[in-house]
Amino acid sequence: PCGPAALRPCGPAALRPCGPARRGAAAPCAGPDPRRGQVGYDSSTKYLNAVPLFHVGGLSSALAITMAGGTHIFLPRFSPAALPGLVQHHGITTLVVVPTMLALLREAAGAGGPAALERASHALSSVRTVLVGAQAVSSDLLAACTSLLRNAR
Repeated sequence: PCGPAALRPCGPAALRPCGPARRGAAAPCAGPDPRRGQVGYDSSTKYLNAVPLFHVGGLSSALAITMAGGTHIFLPRFSPAALPGLVQHHGITTLVVVPTMLALLREAAGAGGPAALERASHALSSVRTVLVGAQAVSSDLLAACTSLLRNAR
């Protein structure tokens, strides 16, 4: 029923709730966190929570991005057709997905032919990091998504 929601954490000194206008107000948490170091999450990270938080990949990334002071965008449910527009609108830099989600995204993006695929690729150009979990990604799917998510690693 509702659209995506944004979570922008506030630092420990904040005495009142903060909303979307408090961008960059988070103070990074101290302590080691391997995911922050390996993936490079920081306060500029904008993470699309597209996987359930009960999934270890979704939860661990969500916690690491919170610790880094990044921004979360939560989806009520995954919609491959709507994903490029949401990514473009919010300037999403990081996605955590499973191979099935990638396959559905590629299928939806290519449904309108080459021009639609190029529009989707342009809309997804802010994505710099894609983490894929749950199972291996086929070489065909990886090749197809490499061109779709052209700026991602």
